[in-house]
Amino acid sequence: MNFKQLMEKLPDNQFLRGHPSFVVKLVCITAVQRNKIHHRRHPNIHWEAL
Repeated sequence: MNFKQLMEKLPDNQFLRGHPSFVVKLVCITAVQRNKIHHRRHPNIHWEAL
């Protein structure tokens, strides 16, 4: 199964593809600033959203 096929199996209203290489569960997002996603479990890591 490739990444696109996996994304098709996930509910759209619960997950966000923040970058071509990762998916984030929406309830884990604490903030979105411009092009950065802040994750509640990893507050010191700010992933660039493309």
